[in-house]
Amino acid sequence: IGVHTISRLCTHKNLSYKPTRAEQTLLEDMIDVKEVIAALKKEQIIDARTVWKDIELYRPAACPQCEDGFAGLVGLQEVIPMSRMLAELVRNGADTYALEIQAKRDWGLTLAEDALYKGIQGLISADGVLQVAAGYQARYS
Repeated sequence: IGVHTISRLCTHKNLSYKPTRAEQTLLEDMIDVKEVIAALKKEQIIDARTVWKDIELYRPAACPQCEDGFAGLVGLQEVIPMSRMLAELVRNGADTYALEIQAKRDWGLTLAEDALYKGIQGLISADGVLQVAAGYQARYS
């Protein structure tokens, strides 16, 4: 459960691309891609017919408004709905790992999943998504 800040892509110019199969597989190994796609569809950010292989991510591109393709920061959050079971674990003093496992069962997006969510929206770079996902995976290895 946490918060992380990462560089925001400049809104004036960035380069979209379809991740390679190797990049897609790497992300699939680190996070629940289907859950992120479902959340984007539910909020009507992407079309309901969009599939993972058609998703685009973004790379920074310098423009007159920025030097390196980035402008400011964006926050990544793990937003967890408080279920009855999660509340009971909190009352009983459960450790962080147990809370995170239950929160995941209750359909909360992890930091890595939020990174992919925001990467698909073009808010953060593909490299940022991979960096956060790799850091998240390292917490549980």
